[in-house]
Order: sequence, then C-alpha cells, then structure tokens
Amino acid sequence: MSKVGKIFMLDDDAIFLDMYRELLAARGYDVFSVTNAYKFLLYAREVHPDLFILDVNMPEVSGWEVLQLLDEESKKLAPVVMLTMLSDKN
Repeated sequence: MSKVGKIFMLDDDAIFLDMYRELLAARGYDVFSVTNAYKFLLYAREVHPDLFILDVNMPEVSGWEVLQLLDEESKKLAPVVMLTMLSDKN
C-alpha cells in the first residue's frame, strides 16, 4: 500500500494506461486502471482512491458520461481529473 496515494484511472487505450501507471508508480502511487467504463463504475467505491482520472474521449460511454454516472458517494471520495489526448500531425 502506498503512502503517497491511490489513483483509479479509466482509459480505453491500454498503452496509455501502462505508460501512466509506470510513471505514477515510480512516484510512489498505487495505480488501478480499467479500459471499460462499466468496470470503472462497478469498482469506483471498492478501490477507495485518492484521485480518479477519466479519459474524455472513449467509445460507447464518454468520460463526461461516466462522471455523471458516478454515484454521489463515489464523487465524495476523491477529486476527478478529466484527461484526453488528441493526435495533431500539424
């Protein structure tokens, strides 16, 4: 168990999740992640994170929709960071 904190991430890109998991773990965080919005909602309260990180652009259910679907108890548990990456070749 980390003394720094626990982060629960949702992103449909497993490579992105692995990259951030390594980066945050190297700084002492425990990182839990899923690529599926429904699993995220299922485990949100069980993980007891200090921070939620949600991908904005996801198939089926967007990060904004997940944020709306989080129950009030989960929203009181931890702050939420909305995050996205877009490819711009210019």
